[in-house]
Parts: sequence; C-alpha cells; structure tokens
Amino acid sequence: MSLEMIKSEPIYKGRLVSFQVDTLRTAKGKEIKREVLVHPGAAVIIPKLDSDRVLLVRQYRHAAERVLWEFPAGTLEPNETTEHCARRELREETGYEVKTLKPILAFYPSPGVNQEKMFLFIAEGLKLVDEIPMEADEIRAETRKITELKQMVDRGEIVDAKTIIGVYYLILEERG
Repeated sequence: MSLEMIKSEPIYKGRLVSFQVDTLRTAKGKEIKREVLVHPGAAVIIPKLDSDRVLLVRQYRHAAERVLWEFPAGTLEPNETTEHCARRELREETGYEVKTLKPILAFYPSPGVNQEKMFLFIAEGLKLVDEIPMEADEIRAETRKITELKQMVDRGEIVDAKTIIGVYYLILEERG
C-alpha cells in the first residue's frame, strides 16, 4: 500500500522536533491529511552491570506529568551515528562508559503520528567514570535486578514504552 505525497506544510520547528501537515493521495485518488511529528531518532540503552543487574534512570517527564523509570536514552544529534549517541547518552545519564555495545532492534514508538525511530542497544563491560553525570534533580541512575523489572512493569512503575520493550527483550533473552 502506497500513498502519493502531494505537499508537506511545516507548522512548527523547535530545537528537537518539528510538526508538519502532509497532504497525501490514496490509490483511489482521495486526498487525505496527516499530522506528523518529525524527530531525528533516538538511541535506547540497556546497561547491564552484570548477568542479573541493570541501570535504570528516574527523571521527570513533563509530557507524562510524572517521574518515570526508564532505560537511558537520547536524541540523535545531526550526523551522529546511533552507536555514538548510545555511548554519549549512557555517559551523560549514568556516568558509565561502555566496552561492548550490541545493537538489538529498531522500532517506531508511535508511527501513527511520529517519525521517530528508536534503536535499542545492550551495553556490557560498564565502567563508572563520572560520579554525578547530570544535575541530581534532573535525572538519577539506580541499579535494579533484572528479575525485578517485570514486577515493576506489572505494578505500573515502569510505563515508558521503550523501557517496557527492553524489559521484555531481557525476559526473552533469559528464556533462550
């Protein structure tokens, strides 16, 4: 199934994202409009401290109006590779550098309205190099056992989609 792009109208351009309204033509000739959030993409990191412990970060997310538990993640800078972004964000958010970074999968978190593509990595061989990587009131890294993560999802403590995907990846990985 394919749609023909007729025009794209920019609505807003911000520091990280922009919005546009696209006018498309269907195979049957009908014109439709789609509102699109344009985003450069992001890297998501599952930082494994050892075989049964990972790092999560807690940070306030204004759009969700609450503090969320998440795997570290961040937006790609212009011309930045996903691997470089993952390494940079891990250090900025947790203070850790990574020896081994393994790409796992890529996914669209909300493809109905958002172009953002997220790239999930597992980070192993972590070394703490920065005790306080970011402002303490902005973000805090904490250790959790992998076995606790599913319970945190079930209790509604982890509600962030990228983190839930990472949790279920870890569960499936352990099952072989």
